[in-house]
Amino acid sequence: MSVRVAILMILASWSAPCAAETLPTASPESVGLSTARLARISARMDQHVANRDVPGVMTVVVRQGRVVHLHLAGYQDVETKQPLRRDTIFRIYS
Repeated sequence: MSVRVAILMILASWSAPCAAETLPTASPESVGLSTARLARISARMDQHVANRDVPGVMTVVVRQGRVVHLHLAGYQDVETKQPLRRDTIFRIYS
């Protein structure tokens, strides 16, 4: 995974806890998306965690003002095995 992609994923997920908490949810199909295709995102992120490319990742897809996909993978603290949570705070460096 390129550094740019990783940074974009982090930036996209930075506001995810707020969005996931305040936005309504919907099924992917109700907004023109595919559950099966979104599952591929989850599988890929799980793979990046398993390969130790990243310690943890949160992905959120919002369409038409509704959360249609939210996936957490990995840890917010690898040493203590503390799992990533919806309210985990990410540090972003440039």
